Amino acid sequence: MKKCSLIYIVLLINHYSISQIFSGQIVSFETRNPISYARIGILHKNKGAITDYDGNFSLDISNFSDQDTLRISAPNYESIDFLIWHCKSYFINQKSIKIELTQKIQAIEEVVVTAGKSRLLISGNNVKTSMIIAGFQNRKLGAEMGTLIKYNKKRKGQIKSLNFNIIYNKKSKNDSRVDNLEKTANDSIKFRVNLYDLKDGLPNKSKLSEPIYYFDKPKNEKITIDVSELNIYIKEDCFLSVELIENQNLEGLFFKSAFLKSKSFYREAPEGDWIKAIVDLGFWAEIYYKR
Repeated sequence: MKKCSLIYIVLLINHYSISQIFSGQIVSFETRNPISYARIGILHKNKGAITDYDGNFSLDISNFSDQDTLRISAPNYESIDFLIWHCKSYFINQKSIKIELTQKIQAIEEVVVTAGKSRLLISGNNVKTSMIIAGFQNRKLGAEMGTLIKYNKKRKGQIKSLNFNIIYNKKSKNDSRVDNLEKTANDSIKFRVNLYDLKDGLPNKSKLSEPIYYFDKPKNEKITIDVSELNIYIKEDCFLSVELIENQNLEGLFFKSAFLKSKSFYREAPEGDWIKAIVDLGFWAEIYYKR
């Protein structure tokens, strides 16, 4: 009888552990509208989720310590943190949980317009050959990778365009690396573009006042996003990245890459640690500046 009781108790514990699903909807405090593609991540862990278009999410937190921190964030919103203990104690198995994020108050940065001819700086990795490729193989939402954009001019520069050298319809019968890359030519791609400042050489806080999305079919081997009307000014190095936000009908998303270029980093989930990539991604920016 004792043996049966022990088995029964163990089964109850196991059932409890696998049922700790934190789910709900992320909305704006100001408008009560859902926030699409918000991030839910465990700090310094490779585990997280992205809300869908309607702000809904679901994340299994069973295997995390009660003292781990879960962070919810979105571009142009203040982030909010919870201990895993808070989530397990107050949110698990509740229905219709709505978590509100507050919009950031954007400081208006002074920009001095000077006379003179603008000069063009191309910063990052404008890789043209497809000899080396890298990208998203596992299609895990919230995965992110990017490249350093170097800038060391005396005056602020304005970013005019963000560019990504994508592998597009380059399948070769004898090239096993790209067995499924031809699908890129037939499917629309959707991702979020992020731009961060740096702290200790790693991506830190977003420099964008509003999110940037790409949703289209690549028309050639370069995706160019015109950001001239967003008034993005930089005065030092920053970090340009691509983040997966929706499942796509692709076997992966790949970019031209190279060695010994501007450094690239990646992380496997929202709020995970950034890791130095083996190769450097073909991401680059056009920046106009004046002497």
